Amino acid sequence: MTVDPQILATRIAKIREELRRLGRLDTVSRDEFLASSVQQHAVERELEVIIGACLDIGHHVISREGLRRPNDYREVFTILREAGIIDPDLGRRLEEMASFRNRLVHAYLELDPSRVYEMARHELADIEAFVATIVRRYIPDSAR
Repeated sequence: MTVDPQILATRIAKIREELRRLGRLDTVSRDEFLASSVQQHAVERELEVIIGACLDIGHHVISREGLRRPNDYREVFTILREAGIIDPDLGRRLEEMASFRNRLVHAYLELDPSRVYEMARHELADIEAFVATIVRRYIPDSAR
């Protein structure tokens, strides 16, 4: 089987939509963010969706490329990195992001709101780089 560009494009569209939403943090200070449980919960969910969509993309590529099955979410990016699909340094950072997603979902009682803010404000370039790599590699020019 081959990678389905439509499956990827749908998830990429969702990632881009959530990244646009997170753009509102450009006008929200750390103190404002920390004082607002509504902002914190919204950003946590947006990050969960973004990282989840990246993992979905990774799983699809792994499956369709016939690569080994990941044992956990973090390993999705390890496999993509080892297969030369994504840059090694980017892959390592995305592995950390997958671990962060697990904390969002399973260790929510231990989340540090400052870390959530930092991720949303300063680490999303890795998501954009991942998306750009997938688009270049798997989505035809006519579908971009």
